[in-house]
This record gives sequence, structure tokens and C-alpha cells, in this order.
Amino acid sequence: YRSGLAEVVKYGVIMDANFFEELENNVAALNERNADVLRNVIAKCCRLKADVVEQDEMERSGLRAILNYGHTFAHAYEALSGYGELMHGEAVSIGMMDAAILSEKLGRVDQAFVGRQRQLLDSLHLPTRLPQELAKPAEDYIACMRLDKKSVAGQLRFILPTRLGHVETVADVPEELVTETLQEGQS
Repeated sequence: YRSGLAEVVKYGVIMDANFFEELENNVAALNERNADVLRNVIAKCCRLKADVVEQDEMERSGLRAILNYGHTFAHAYEALSGYGELMHGEAVSIGMMDAAILSEKLGRVDQAFVGRQRQLLDSLHLPTRLPQELAKPAEDYIACMRLDKKSVAGQLRFILPTRLGHVETVADVPEELVTETLQEGQS
């Protein structure tokens, strides 16, 4: 259930600031698994994903890549922790925080954005930092990220927010900022 909520939060961040606010306003109901709230949230997520897939059915425009917000970090965490130590949604939650922090380092979002995303994930009892016992050297994660489907010729590309409800694919991210982000996310 919690893992699914990470993906739900993702939709608010990447596509719909009003939906993100709706999630913030319904934290208690989500934590209580309120059926009425869940029906609305699930319907909204299905509609948002369908909108993206309809617009990029054959994955030609690159729009579908926005669905991978947080996943470049998450997939590396899953792979290097042996698939099973972290649930997918837990890895995505941590990865979304890393993506937000990286975006802040690049001047694309402010600290308030990062704090707001962290607060919602924390309120839903989702992890926002990699557990110390799973931590590996940053270069190991970066090597794994180079294998990500969004990478081009070994160049890292990330889905990063510019504001709540909007993300973009960003290439040419300085590796030292990725390293800093990874190190900060493990402390």
C-alpha cells in the first residue's frame, strides 16, 4: 500500500499541482485507507497516466519519460541492494527526493518545493533517505544509472521538476552534483 502511495505522489509532482495539494489535504484519510478518498485518488492517477500514454503511445516524443520521475535513482538503489531489500515504491520515494534535491542544486526548484515534497512523503510514512545499511559508494550508483533506459551513450539524464506539476528531461547534469546528492541522501 505504502509503495503504491509513492507512485501516487509522483503524479502530483510531475503533472498536477492541484492533485498534489489534494493529497496533502487528505493525508489522514490516505493513511486510514478511506475508500472514498482512495477511489478518487486511483481514478485520478489512472486518468493522468492514460493522458500521458495516449499522447506518447509509441514512446516517440519522450513524454512518457516523465513517468520515470525518481526512477533513475530508484532503479540503481534496487539493483545495488539486491532487489528485495527495498520495495519499489520505497526506492521511488527516496529517488524522488534525490531528484528534487538535484533539481534544487541546479536551480530549477527552491527549497520550499523540496520541503513540501518531503513533508508529503514523510506524512505518508514513506522513506526519503536510503537506509544507511544499504548505502554504497556514489560511483557504484552512477555506474548503475549509466545503464538506465533514459541514458544516451552513457550520459546520465534525469526527470527533474521545475515547479509542482511539471518536470522535464535534463541531460548534461554535472556528475559531481549527482555524487553530492547521493552522498547527502545516505547521511
